Amino acid sequence: MTGSQRWVVVAAAPPRRPWFRDVASWSTNGLLPVDVVKCLSAPEIAARLDGGRAYSAVVLAEDLPGLDRDLVSACAAAGCAVIVVGDLPHRAAHLGATASLPAQFDAPMLAATLHEHASPVQDVPAALLDPTRAAPLPLGGRLIAVLGPAGCGASTIAAALARGLHAPGTDVVLADLALHADQALLHLATDVVPAVTELVDAARSGPLTEVEVHGCLQTPPNAPYRLLVGLRRHRDWAALRPAATDAAIDALRQTHAWVVADVDADLEGVDTCGSHDVEDRNHLARRAATVADLAVVVVRAEIRSLRRLATLAEDLAACNPTRPLLPVVNGAPRHPRRRAEVHRAITDLIDPAIPVAPTAFIPYRRQMARLAHDGLVGACPPVPTTIAGAAIAAIEHLPFGRHQHDEAPARITPGSLGTWFEEAAG
Repeated sequence: MTGSQRWVVVAAAPPRRPWFRDVASWSTNGLLPVDVVKCLSAPEIAARLDGGRAYSAVVLAEDLPGLDRDLVSACAAAGCAVIVVGDLPHRAAHLGATASLPAQFDAPMLAATLHEHASPVQDVPAALLDPTRAAPLPLGGRLIAVLGPAGCGASTIAAALARGLHAPGTDVVLADLALHADQALLHLATDVVPAVTELVDAARSGPLTEVEVHGCLQTPPNAPYRLLVGLRRHRDWAALRPAATDAAIDALRQTHAWVVADVDADLEGVDTCGSHDVEDRNHLARRAATVADLAVVVVRAEIRSLRRLATLAEDLAACNPTRPLLPVVNGAPRHPRRRAEVHRAITDLIDPAIPVAPTAFIPYRRQMARLAHDGLVGACPPVPTTIAGAAIAAIEHLPFGRHQHDEAPARITPGSLGTWFEEAAG
């Protein structure tokens, strides 16, 4: 470090912390080439980072009110290394912090940490810290996102898929991640607490245990899977912090073999409409579409619904271009010729570069509405086994190079493959 270079550090802790006072003293006495900006709360940190000044690092007390994944992510987005001070270094790693220091440290320890993880203000890169650099726990389960235009029966198909995936010794959870959540109503849930809001709040300040995850789920009386009740009101999305939401979805995958996510068909983000508010509102659907192993798009055999399938396929490919797509035609015609016409329309409308599994057809069944009224949504045989079989086949047979099958046969020039007489002579 040259003489003109200094670290600019934001230090935040509750009042009367010894190290909080010592860091400012080391800066004033010249023991460290550090400029210290002291804060007392998370909103004050955010205001400092938004002020346009370059910072090298943010030093946070582990008991600072408001310290969670989103605060760490905000500091990382501002190009700051995040150093958490306290006696629980594992919590700092789970939050995505760059490094940790014990509750009692001296100037050389702080200098060594800044040398290793931070940069002087002249050399601070645009993105110093990747908020995902802390090694996450292995994701043991598969996640399937189910979505479709309004009125196509996506929620019913999601419940049928969860029922079909259930097997002895296999944990399945149906997560209602839609803004207008209907799974609680369809399952005749008498209590809407806890729900996805409580699960996300529990994930804000650290990793979730299996007991904590299961404590936020319900077991419907007529279903073999667990249910994560959705938002109680549409506007409750504003209380969901993005990083905590991601951690909650990952926790579901860590504790269950299958996660079926009922999500909205609105995947707009800042890259498409220029609005950060819209992206935050759609974060549940966008996150599920990004990390899902399979996207199930439910449509009707109607021209408007099939056109919506094409736009949804493009939106899903923008979130994750390698994840396969399984079209499901709900209320499909029974005649093979009409099914072939629907399948041909789907093939023509979807971009050949998008991996698409063979279309699953679910014919109209009159008893489906009655079963849903009795809390047995998705239980109409053989719908669960049909959907589950198609989904498992789609995940196991990857990738789907549909364009490989659509290529026209190549003409073979006579004699280019040799003759039997040449082989016999050889």
